[in-house]
Amino acid sequence: MNGQKNIKLKNIEVSIIFISYNVEKYLIQSIESILAHTNKNIAYEIIVIDNNSIDNIEKELKEKYPFINFIQNSENIGFTKAMNQAISMSKGKYVFQLNPDTKLIEDSISKIHNFVSENDNPVIVGPKIINELGKIQKSYWDAPTLLSTMLNLSNIQSIINLFKKNKNLVEPKKVDTISGAAMFYQTSIFKRIGPFNEDLFWDEDIDFCLKAKDKGCEIIFFPQTKLVHLGGKSADTNQKVAISNQ
Repeated sequence: MNGQKNIKLKNIEVSIIFISYNVEKYLIQSIESILAHTNKNIAYEIIVIDNNSIDNIEKELKEKYPFINFIQNSENIGFTKAMNQAISMSKGKYVFQLNPDTKLIEDSISKIHNFVSENDNPVIVGPKIINELGKIQKSYWDAPTLLSTMLNLSNIQSIINLFKKNKNLVEPKKVDTISGAAMFYQTSIFKRIGPFNEDLFWDEDIDFCLKAKDKGCEIIFFPQTKLVHLGGKSADTNQKVAISNQ
């Protein structure tokens, strides 16, 4: 919390955005990990849009983290509408959207920020994602085809993925799409492609990446830093705020 005192003196570099729905325990852990690991020289804000949770999140955040920009909606408006709501009020040059069930284990924000700020082209960047046991989770994909879509709908793709080994890449790699569980990008990208598609409540991360790529943005998997994704805890509470990362 001490690092937040300097934010008012600087222009906001990174807007860290969470969409919350009955994930109080995981969200608190994620916020604590940001405060513990992020370089205090980076000016950032944290925005939490809550989709009318019935847990104690409003009281918890206001008491422990009064610097957080917290908005509680009167109804569950879904992930994409809540993301557009958060981005419209964000002040950062960059957005780092995170699932509430993610946890930083190192200064991922500084590492990604440094990489993106040195890139002349608009980019969408995703870090390496691991589970609680340290196993790499698949977090980037090729553009979907008719076949892959049919396999996903039938759940066959999930079975196939069990037999695939995740590549332990060590250098940045251009890809078609990355997981919205942890996605870092310039706020200016929205001027190119518009807001998130509010008709979607699943695979909006894929839709966002494909639209951005079509407008000349680069989608990059960035394995020089990693974070933990607890795996679907957001989805367990309500699919309308979930992001597929399987």
